[in-house]
Amino acid sequence: MNNVEVQQITQQTKMDRVKLNPLGKTYYFNFNEYCCYKCKTGTCPLDKLTLDEIIHLQEVDKFCIKENSEEYCTDLARKILVYDYSPKVWLNLNTECGHYSLSDGQHRTCIIARLYQKGCKVNFEPYFSTQPSQCLHCLNKEHYTKLENSLNIFDKLFKTKKYKYVVEYKKREQIRNVLYDF
Repeated sequence: MNNVEVQQITQQTKMDRVKLNPLGKTYYFNFNEYCCYKCKTGTCPLDKLTLDEIIHLQEVDKFCIKENSEEYCTDLARKILVYDYSPKVWLNLNTECGHYSLSDGQHRTCIIARLYQKGCKVNFEPYFSTQPSQCLHCLNKEHYTKLENSLNIFDKLFKTKKYKYVVEYKKREQIRNVLYDF
């Protein structure tokens, strides 16, 4: 995103709807293996399908699918394409780190960005605001870096309670907090 685009977006009033191209941005998603198929398996179900295959998928009863299932993403992608569905999304630009985070609409944004990557320009008009802060990923990374730096040689050598806490905290945050570049 260039500086002019950032300045134009920043001048928007709080939570205006803005037409955006979801590509060329880094998003912070609070996904894990319980709500994201890619986090659970390592592969996004949309990566292996063409736009034509997505359009011709059978409709799935939304009450029968879990967020971390293959059908969750593919069915929502199909609905966006077939019904020209323009989902509501609340998107925030965190100005201190330049990452985008979402108040609501993580899956919808991820799916729309993946459809854009396949060449389909679906309508993406999120409610948009800027936040003069870092995203949660950057805040957590800063926090565990400070914790790591506070460890002394004794903590590392004898794997103290403090050391174990830092290692577990870092591992948990790296799994849970995901940055996606589209």
